[in-house]
Amino acid sequence: DYDKALENSNKVLEIIPEDVDFLYARSVIYGLQNNINNSEKDLRSILALDPENANALNALGFTLSNQPAKVDEAMSLLQKALSLNPENPAYMDSMGWLLFKMGRVQDSITILEKAYHMSNDNEIAAHLGEVLWSSGKKDAAREIWNKGLASTQDSTIIKETMRRLKIP
Repeated sequence: DYDKALENSNKVLEIIPEDVDFLYARSVIYGLQNNINNSEKDLRSILALDPENANALNALGFTLSNQPAKVDEAMSLLQKALSLNPENPAYMDSMGWLLFKMGRVQDSITILEKAYHMSNDNEIAAHLGEVLWSSGKKDAAREIWNKGLASTQDSTIIKETMRRLKIP
């Protein structure tokens, strides 16, 4: 119940407006509701309070990676997140996705494959599969998606990616 979660987060933030954990939680809720502007605002608030918050750097970088006019800022944020935690598969996934959005497909595949092998996460599998698919490596994409679905059968992100790309 996103509305209830948002209501509760707002109540806490009225009392403790600079609580980075609740700001982060609320930014995630906003993101799940496709309220990107408020999600971005909360992430920027976190970074104003804690410029070294790697999770906020990563989340904001990933969010901006889907906005062509903001890819340079996304790159800077993700590079900083990775400098703070270079072996974090989620941060690597975000960087791989940004590289894909920038047209650097082979660089994207390299980092996404490394991230996927480190974590076998279904979101990383969705991203890696999409990049492989778009680069013509359709069998490899299907293999990654099938592995992801085998480990997380209810993976909505893999299913949505395949649906969006019209993969039977």
